[in-house]
Amino acid sequence: MQEFQFDIKYKKCLENLNADALSRTSLYTELEPLISNSELMDEQTRDDDLKVILNYVKNKHWPDITCLNSLAKRYYDIRHQLKFVNGILCREQNNFNINKHIVIVPKTLRTRLIKYCHETYLSAHMCYTKTVERVLQIGYWPGVYSDTLEFCKSCKACTEASKISHKSPLQPLSVGLPWEVIGIDILELPITANGSRYLLVLQDYLGKWLHALPMKSQKASAIVKKISKVLSQFGPPRIIHPDQGRNFESFLFHELCKAWGINKSRTTSYHPQCNGLVERANRTLLNLLRKNLNDINGWDTIIDSLVYAYNTSKNASTKFSPYEIMFGREARQLYHSIKNNLSDLSAHLQGVKIDIAQICDKTNAELCRSGAYQKIYFDSSQKSPHPIVAG
Repeated sequence: MQEFQFDIKYKKCLENLNADALSRTSLYTELEPLISNSELMDEQTRDDDLKVILNYVKNKHWPDITCLNSLAKRYYDIRHQLKFVNGILCREQNNFNINKHIVIVPKTLRTRLIKYCHETYLSAHMCYTKTVERVLQIGYWPGVYSDTLEFCKSCKACTEASKISHKSPLQPLSVGLPWEVIGIDILELPITANGSRYLLVLQDYLGKWLHALPMKSQKASAIVKKISKVLSQFGPPRIIHPDQGRNFESFLFHELCKAWGINKSRTTSYHPQCNGLVERANRTLLNLLRKNLNDINGWDTIIDSLVYAYNTSKNASTKFSPYEIMFGREARQLYHSIKNNLSDLSAHLQGVKIDIAQICDKTNAELCRSGAYQKIYFDSSQKSPHPIVAG
């Protein structure tokens, strides 16, 4: 603007009706938590079943177990874990030598909590096991598993999107470290208003960490550009495993692998099962889009939230979330505002110092265990080949 001649004149706020947002100081906005601490305290004291438990914990005296009803006996079994934190009844649990305080959720707040952990974009209508894991990160009550299961069974979006799954024999792949071997594939979807037509899907074979990147074209140049951005943030893997598409066999893609020191493998022709991890991720993404989006033509506006929900959900094979394996700590969820005041600095520092090698070792052990179990299960359903007879 130095080339122009102008005078600066002050105009009062009320007179400056056409001021843009950049000329105004933004106000700090504090997000409202899903459930405030004061609401938790009030509802706990109003809950008829919890009133008795609150008195037992407060007085540090429990009657003989034979004098308790069936519900109170459930709390009696964990009585040594129950304590008040900031006036809220919590259950203290120890994970990796870190004490975590899980809120005891009263009846009136349970459905709201389950709904938030299942139906929001950051929860993405995940299955029952992933939903109940999210719930247990925040709260506990006797019957949390059955209540969550009933909620998921009655979910309309999940019922409409579910279908019969035909499983094929499993070939477990042994991987040692996170981001060591990644699979890659392209998923074609309806064209969006932004011009996106393809989804570049990358997934880590150990921790199941997922990337889903919208693209307008599936040319090699567009793929290389997207992958280069991911590699600049997370570093190069040892092996990248795509199919035999022309874009992945192109000179540009080979040069990308050469520049980053990546060994490129590939699937056999017309056999997508060789990249079964990513093919399963494609099906998961399509299922999540059906559940969470009314108009499929707007899929590129929500895909990032769905990927976040996937990466922060505990995996059935590894027993960890992809986020936790990748970064060695749990992701901060929006619903953590419920227990913001229930954790101290020392616990946070201990959590940051968790040795990721311990997580990797446990993940590999769980993958070996679940892989062996799944192989036995899948192979048992396959017919034995007919013996070859000479002549």
